[in-house]
Amino acid sequence: PAFMGNRIGFQFINESLQYAEKYKHKGGIDYIDAIFGGVTGRSMPPLVTSDFVGLDVHKAIVDNIYNNTDDYEHATFVMPAFAQQLIAENKLGRKTGEGLYRKVEAKDGRRTLEVYDIASKNYRPVKQYEFGFVEEMKNHLKVGSYSEALKCLVDDSSEEAMICIQLLIKYTAYSLHVSNAIGENIHSSDHVMANGFNWIPPVALLEALGEVRLPNSILREKMTKEYIDSLDVAILNTKFEKSIYDYRSFLKAK
Repeated sequence: PAFMGNRIGFQFINESLQYAEKYKHKGGIDYIDAIFGGVTGRSMPPLVTSDFVGLDVHKAIVDNIYNNTDDYEHATFVMPAFAQQLIAENKLGRKTGEGLYRKVEAKDGRRTLEVYDIASKNYRPVKQYEFGFVEEMKNHLKVGSYSEALKCLVDDSSEEAMICIQLLIKYTAYSLHVSNAIGENIHSSDHVMANGFNWIPPVALLEALGEVRLPNSILREKMTKEYIDSLDVAILNTKFEKSIYDYRSFLKAK
């Protein structure tokens, strides 16, 4: 269902949408997008991607996966109620002019980007969030210190860094799970995510994190016991043939 790329990609996007609802009092949509920018290896933040694709298309994809699969990430394919309400109001994203985000033109012609505030149910100007680990990662990436940039993420104890590393671990683990279940080999997810989404390939990300700390160590330090018990931990520790993709080309200081 949804083929490999959308199954992996929209697991991450839809769970990010669920996190936006969970953290609505911290900012919600733009708060989550600010955590997952170029420093985490994606050309477009996850919820900007949803708006670009269209919330109605997003819903069709996740509904299809939810109805036709039943793996350990099944619950992450449920679209939050606030997003379904936006669809009901025909606020579908860029194609209708408003969705999770919208652009507003002032009388002087200047355009402002606004975001849907889940808590107040109104649009507001996008905030300029500053997260310490993001700024540190940017500084290291600017001078080509890729491992040091990832170390900043892994070692940071802030709530935002924890959200970031947890969802990146889940992205990697789920990609390997899907590759193992339906791919030609474990590297199938690398190909679809690099070429279909322009996101850091999961095997390459696993290698990158491995330069900082053993993946199993990161998993046990950062993830809940419930999550660890739900998946095949051994797959994260399997010795794979090296990814053909250089993870460094996906990490951007922006």
